[in-house]
Amino acid sequence: MMPEVPGVLVARAPQGIERKSMLLRSLARELKFPNYFGCNFDALNDCLRDFSWLPDCRKVVIIHTALPMRRNRVALTAYLQILSDAVAFWQSDPQLRLDVFFPEPVRGEIERCLAEDREE
Repeated sequence: MMPEVPGVLVARAPQGIERKSMLLRSLARELKFPNYFGCNFDALNDCLRDFSWLPDCRKVVIIHTALPMRRNRVALTAYLQILSDAVAFWQSDPQLRLDVFFPEPVRGEIERCLAEDREE
């Protein structure tokens, strides 16, 4: 377990997440989303691009212990695209950084999902 670092919020997405609702509830809790979070992918996209409820936060880290929703390729691909877009969004902002980590063995599957999404 990492020690707390001022200005850094570390969120962990646990293993065993098979449903979108489980993932969204877990992320909402871990990332301390505001009460108005709508618990859908549009709301997730919005919240990952606006961390105003975390005024002292300078870095947000999301650590996945496994690939969530593996059996639901559509939801998995949508989730990965949201993460990819949010990371890219924050790259131009010197005030906040968003980092997302997955286990190394799932990297190929992630790349395939994102490549397939771009082809559509």
